[in-house]
Amino acid sequence: MILGHAKCGQWQDALANLDQQVQLEGIKPDPVTFVGILKACTSVAGIEEEKVFKRMPTGNMVAWSAMIQAHVKCVQGQKAAALSQQMQREGVEPDPAIFVAVLSACAM
Repeated sequence: MILGHAKCGQWQDALANLDQQVQLEGIKPDPVTFVGILKACTSVAGIEEEKVFKRMPTGNMVAWSAMIQAHVKCVQGQKAAALSQQMQREGVEPDPAIFVAVLSACAM
């Protein structure tokens, strides 16, 4: 539901579903849930909604990939490259999708 709302630009509904799942139902968010929330946040006030990202477990490739690709999508190449460097400093090796996103960021 969260990812579906996010894809349709219904960020308020996506965030409301997260609150409902976590607070009312006690469901712990998985990486797919966080990707949906990150996608919703990119449609809100830009990517500065990193509270969700910072709450994710360290080393989560899905979260890093989503954030880097979101910056590229929003034409924020420098931020995408900086996130890639931060990811590597934290010991997370980039996968091919992240390499492609960073190359796209460098072309901006």
